Amino acid sequence: MIHNRQETLLERCRSLGVLLETKHTGMHYYTAGKEHTDTFFQFTPGCADADFRRTVAEEQMDEIGRLGLMYEIGVILTPALGGVLLAGTLQHLFWGEKPLLVIAEKVGGVWCIRRGQKLPSNKGILILDDAYNKGTTFHALHALCDQYPEGGPIVAYCTIVDRSPQGFVHPTGAQMFPFISLIRYPAESYPPMLCPYEKQGVPLEKDGTLVDIYGKRIGTEKIDVDNTIL
Repeated sequence: MIHNRQETLLERCRSLGVLLETKHTGMHYYTAGKEHTDTFFQFTPGCADADFRRTVAEEQMDEIGRLGLMYEIGVILTPALGGVLLAGTLQHLFWGEKPLLVIAEKVGGVWCIRRGQKLPSNKGILILDDAYNKGTTFHALHALCDQYPEGGPIVAYCTIVDRSPQGFVHPTGAQMFPFISLIRYPAESYPPMLCPYEKQGVPLEKDGTLVDIYGKRIGTEKIDVDNTIL
C-alpha cells in the first residue's frame, strides 16, 4: 500500500513539474547545498496546486495518526518558504485544538524565529519540511529548538520526500523520534568540480535559469531535451 502511495505521488510530482530528472529534461540541477544532481524536487509548482497540498497533508496525517501522535503535536515548526503552505494545509486537518504554526527563517545565514513568534511552553513539536537531502535544514531547526528550553519536545520530523543516499540520521545525542517520509527516492549529489554531468557538458539549471558551475546566472535561455536552445 505504501509502495502504491509512493508511485502515485511520484507520478503526480512528474505531472506538475515537481520532479525533474536529467534523463527526461536534458538538464542537471544546482541544489540548495551548492552541489549538483540529476534528480531534483522543486515543490513550488506542487505547493501552488491545492489538490496536491491536500493529498500530501492527508497522507502525512494518516502517518501521524498511525504513530499515535495526533494529540502529541502542539506546534508545527517549518522553514520559510519551503514548508509554509504544506504546514498550513496539514494544520487544518488536526482534530480539536489546532497546532500553532511557527515559521523559521534564515537571517544573515543563521536560522531564527522572528515576526513576533516563539516556541510556546510544553507543546510537542513537529518539524515539517518539503524534502530531506543531507539533513542540513533539519539539524539547524533541531538546534533552534534547543534555544527554547521552555518549549516542548520534538515528537516527529515530517517531509514529503527523503532523497538522501544514506537515509534519515538523528542528531548525535538527541532523543529518538519518528521520521515520516511519503517518498523514498535516493539521489546522489556532487561537488561542482567532481560532477560527471559537468564533465559531459550537460546544462546546469537553478530555479528555472541556466547557471554556471557555481550557480551564478548566465542566461534565461530554455533548453529542450536534446539540449537545443529554444
